[in-house]
Amino acid sequence: MTSTIPLLRLALLLCLTFVVIVGVVRALRPADDSLRALLLPPSGCVAPCWQGLRPGETSADDAEALLRAHPWVADINRTATHLSWHWNGRQPDAIDGTARGLIYLSSGRVGTLRIALTVPFGDIWALFKSPDDALLVRPVSRSSAYQIVDYAQAGIQVVSSLSCPVNPTVYWNGTTTLHLGEALLTEELNSVPYDVFQQSGWWRWLRTCRRAQGR
Repeated sequence: MTSTIPLLRLALLLCLTFVVIVGVVRALRPADDSLRALLLPPSGCVAPCWQGLRPGETSADDAEALLRAHPWVADINRTATHLSWHWNGRQPDAIDGTARGLIYLSSGRVGTLRIALTVPFGDIWALFKSPDDALLVRPVSRSSAYQIVDYAQAGIQVVSSLSCPVNPTVYWNGTTTLHLGEALLTEELNSVPYDVFQQSGWWRWLRTCRRAQGR
């Protein structure tokens, strides 16, 4: 009986490795030019920038005017702290038309921008490969988390949902949100630097939602 335990462990490890490889292969699909064009800054707008909106630079008034003139935007709601809008149906398929676009305002300017997407994180990985950096945000529940990954050269960040321990299928197919600007205060208070993607054997840290240092 004792001699079978190492074999069972080896079989489990091989099975997990296979699942991870399948997930990676599934994620590494040909780059989608339309998705790249949607996520990357447009010509003439220095990153970080989305459709002419630049966190820390674009005023709230200019952001509202830009959105009102945008061909994808329907109605707009503005408060002292937020700009939000519905999509009119002409937005790209990669944008989740059921979720409002959202801008958090800071000192009268665009602070943080969030656009919910329909594409899974595997598609983002296929476009930009492994992230340059990340934050791991842990809510009160220890069974869930999400990451804010940074693609510095592309000038974008992407939020993706996790479950802890991380299931490969959930990870590669998890929902995503385009993020530009600073992390929200609640995220900063509940997050830790998440440098696992630059470490060898990064999956074992990701699987347990822990930093590579072993926290």
